[in-house]
Amino acid sequence: MRTPLRFMLLFVILSASVLGGTNPLPHPLPAPINSPSDEFAPSVSEDGLRLVFSSKRSGSRYPDIYICERSSTGQSWPAPVPLTVVNSAYSDETPYLTPAGDLLFFASDRDGSLEMPADARGAVRVSFDIYVSRLGPDGWSSPAPLPPGINSPHHERAPTFDPDSRRLFFSRWPFGDFESSQMWSVEIAADHFGEPEALPEVINSGHQEASLVPDGQGQGYYFVSRRPGGLGGSDVYHVLYQDGHFGTPRNLGAPMNSASDETGPSFGGGSIYFASDRSGGLGHYDVYVIEPSRTASIEVRDRETGEQIAATVRIQEGDGQERTMQYSPGQSLALDLITAGPVEIRAAAEGYIPGARELNGAGLDPEVPVVIELTRLTENGVFNVHSIHFNPASAEIIPESIPVLEDLVTFLSEHPELRLEITGHTDLHGEDAYNFRLSLRRAAAVRDYFVSRGLASTRFTVRGAGKTEPLADGIGPGFDEQNRRTEFRILPGEGP
Repeated sequence: MRTPLRFMLLFVILSASVLGGTNPLPHPLPAPINSPSDEFAPSVSEDGLRLVFSSKRSGSRYPDIYICERSSTGQSWPAPVPLTVVNSAYSDETPYLTPAGDLLFFASDRDGSLEMPADARGAVRVSFDIYVSRLGPDGWSSPAPLPPGINSPHHERAPTFDPDSRRLFFSRWPFGDFESSQMWSVEIAADHFGEPEALPEVINSGHQEASLVPDGQGQGYYFVSRRPGGLGGSDVYHVLYQDGHFGTPRNLGAPMNSASDETGPSFGGGSIYFASDRSGGLGHYDVYVIEPSRTASIEVRDRETGEQIAATVRIQEGDGQERTMQYSPGQSLALDLITAGPVEIRAAAEGYIPGARELNGAGLDPEVPVVIELTRLTENGVFNVHSIHFNPASAEIIPESIPVLEDLVTFLSEHPELRLEITGHTDLHGEDAYNFRLSLRRAAAVRDYFVSRGLASTRFTVRGAGKTEPLADGIGPGFDEQNRRTEFRILPGEGP
């Protein structure tokens, strides 16, 4: 795994957002980066000193690739200049800088690109291919096309690259059929290219997925999709990738996403860059930046009374590091985020059922604490856990859920008299009967995990509620995360 990047995210996965106060919001870069023309597909080097994007500024008929460089982060970006050695007389767009900033992939329909034969009327059918340019002592090299097999007579566009896996990702769609766009990947070794293959359906949902970029922690990827359940238009999603399998994509939500289109993102120098056609910019599409906070504070409270309670708090970040801290009433536990990956905060207190919350790092206002609410251990006590996740349309528990399940195993081992009813709940998408069956299977999977860890099966009953008992009456980000949950109830007569 590469050294963790020092950038932050801004999506709070659970039901309550802690964004607000002095939290930085996305803002368009000023002129001369943005202009009355479109600025699209920004990509920034890891150190935040080199930025590229495509634009039709200066009255150009076709988009060109522009570059700007600065000497240190925090400085204003200088005026961008066209990357003349790379640009052609036709469309050059969707550039992607590798983290080191010395390799540039992009798409172009220039002369020499593979194309379909002319149609019945003799019209030329030009398509996009992927090209690469390297930065050397004498500047950027003349771009070279990637070989046939990656490039084809159809459209290849929006290339990105993962230096860890040596895989190139790109979008491909049949000529004239953008609605059928899919994401593909291919391994690039020192002396050969592998065979391209389409990514699985969890990524390729059929809703114009594009721009799969590494999250910088070796935990997964970000990508863009127009799939249902978003905030509007194309949104940015994060997906975990472990042991060769993608997890469940999660919409990053506001303020990154909006009712307009968002594309990207790209990370560098501790900031997040992306393009959007939301209102407030200089043109239709503009380059936006988010410069998030790196700190948060934590409080642990009784769910019913709101009183602060003493607790042991465990913080596990995306790179696998776990810290244990003690929380005392009256204090606000300071949390300095180390990495940019998912952050899980778990709390346990005497006489209470363990609780957890998931965050994705930044966008947190240090003046607005992250509150962990714990449920008192009482007969018929009910508590919901949102941190148990499953593969899409499946009852297979994904690895990121294990720490929370293990906390519950420890808790149940310490209270052998307890019996639990486990209820699965889904979001409000899909058919009632399907959701009921899925929720029952997921509840059973949680029970089976407990049994596999040595707990007696007689301590558990399972129930599926499907989408009949939602916590939030709505569909989409902010609602789905609340409704997808595992509920536990202490069965009567068997409590402490």
